[in-house]
Amino acid sequence: GQLKALYAKAGVGRARDLVRIVTEAGALVTMTHGAETALQPESLSGRLRVIQTRDERQAAFWDYGPRGSRPILVLHGSITGRTLPPTFVALMHARGWRPIVPQRPGFGLSDAATGDYLTTCADDMAAILAALRLGKVRIAARDDGVGPALAFAERYPDMVADGVLLR
Repeated sequence: GQLKALYAKAGVGRARDLVRIVTEAGALVTMTHGAETALQPESLSGRLRVIQTRDERQAAFWDYGPRGSRPILVLHGSITGRTLPPTFVALMHARGWRPIVPQRPGFGLSDAATGDYLTTCADDMAAILAALRLGKVRIAARDDGVGPALAFAERYPDMVADGVLLR
């Protein structure tokens, strides 16, 4: 009963829709912080960025910096967060990594896929890397992020150094 009341107040009918609304609200708060003049992309809280793809969609991602470090795409599962815990980010930074977390189509501020979902995921990741002017990356993917990681590696093999997939 409480869950139905919560869905009704939020104007949704499913848990997935509620999670998306809550995520978007959090992203909007983050964006207001990002609008301040003193940005720190090396911050442990990361920086939310949004780009326009070739097919006129919006693709969002978290960039945890620092810019000169080795880039690694971290792909989330369906129920895991699309932001990384500060302790994890600090460990990645200490080892010379730059975590970048794409928000897959339909999650967070990324528009839903207009065609094949996995192809859209792969194209979004390529667009993110192009926007950041990055070549090869490593990939760490878990659960429902594994399919998009494999699609990216298949579609853009020259952009993948290696990766770790956990299913």
